[in-house]
Amino acid sequence: METETKQIIGYADRISVEPGGSVSFMVSCDAPHYRADIVRLIHGDVRPNGPGRKEQVIQTAVSGVHPGRRQSIRTGSYVIVDNPAALDGLRSLTLVAWIYPTFCRQRRQGLITRWDQSSQCGYGLFISPEGDLTFCAGNGPHTVRSVASGVPLEPFRWYLVAGIADVDAARLRLQHKPLNPWAGPGGSDQVSEKTFDSLCLGRGTAALLMGGCFSGGHVESHYDGKIDAPRIFGQALAPDQIDRIHAGQDGQGQVEPVACWDFSADIGSCHVRDVGGHTLHGRTVNRPSRAVTGHNWSANHHNWKECPGEYGAIGFHRDDLEDAGWQIDLQVKLPNDLRSGVYAARLVTDADEDRIPFFVRPRRGAKRPRILFLASTLTYLAYANGASLSVARQRGAGRLFEPKITSAMDRYVCDHQLRSLYDRHLDGTGVYYASWLRPMTVRPDYCNQYRGYVHGLGADLNLLDWL
Repeated sequence: METETKQIIGYADRISVEPGGSVSFMVSCDAPHYRADIVRLIHGDVRPNGPGRKEQVIQTAVSGVHPGRRQSIRTGSYVIVDNPAALDGLRSLTLVAWIYPTFCRQRRQGLITRWDQSSQCGYGLFISPEGDLTFCAGNGPHTVRSVASGVPLEPFRWYLVAGIADVDAARLRLQHKPLNPWAGPGGSDQVSEKTFDSLCLGRGTAALLMGGCFSGGHVESHYDGKIDAPRIFGQALAPDQIDRIHAGQDGQGQVEPVACWDFSADIGSCHVRDVGGHTLHGRTVNRPSRAVTGHNWSANHHNWKECPGEYGAIGFHRDDLEDAGWQIDLQVKLPNDLRSGVYAARLVTDADEDRIPFFVRPRRGAKRPRILFLASTLTYLAYANGASLSVARQRGAGRLFEPKITSAMDRYVCDHQLRSLYDRHLDGTGVYYASWLRPMTVRPDYCNQYRGYVHGLGADLNLLDWL
């Protein structure tokens, strides 16, 4: 069923389960209520030249009418340090990091922040909508102080950036130094400084972020690009000390940082390790790209495991999403005697419907039939949300990349920036990860938007119907 917009949509907490197991469903519904049933999927192609939809209702405890509610999607990856207590009470500080921005204009982007945009409290290092660096600090709207570099950064180049706050001198200073200088704007060292009548370092929020900033309890101002070797010092570093960090000499008699994060450690996890003395460990949110080349990559190693220290950056994107984080609306315990196959939660309103598929695999140790159907779930996941290729229009791509047909599902995927593994982020870089924990186009009746036929699960249901 096609509508102008998706009125109801959802996802499951798992893709496969044994008979007798439980599955939870997260649902977003604009209608006041909807009907839910568990159905066995046999065929899903609803086109006029197809055999039509075939499904069998399975009686479960969720069968019936349920209240609807809208649930939102918040994309954007970042690192969060939940309790940076060692930063409390600092009279002065220096924020330092290597950055590799991939999208520098049109919007504000948080690099290292303990700032709340709604309360105008804390401090943070940003890229401004004009593309230059800004550093701000304050403890409320009337105390905010800021300094801007005034020179736009160039995308896809490494810079060492530093924001220095000296409370006693009531001074803010910004420095950025390109890894490899070049002729032209942004290609040389830049130092900007302002002195005020007073300066205050508020705490902003209880947490510190890399790759975004807080605004009223939500993370916004997401960063597009890489960050490598971020550090925080408990004093205002002098320009020559920043120069030594740029030259890789920061361990030679320099002041010890309060926090020093090593992104090359724990690469296979969401853990972000602080190798300083205060253990201000963090965690990634929405799965930013790890094991990506850092500012010190020599091009001698093309496998991060051979030289993790050269892959010590994290790549952030405003449209990263690992888990939509919706609350559970339906939870069903499946019958113990349920036969293996493809099933779905069928959700129906007066104006729209959705089917959230999942697979029931044979019970472990049970007698197996002579024919095995292997569901290609990794392929389904890789191609899911290919509708987001229509984001090419936003990047100014040619008409070749425009979809030839669109459905309500396609529009939902595009509007909410949900990506396929065969897609690119808004900054033009490739997509690394895909997750089941979000709405997606893996549906029994979904048609390929470029050719108009069922694809993935919908195509495989032709085989299952025949069998």
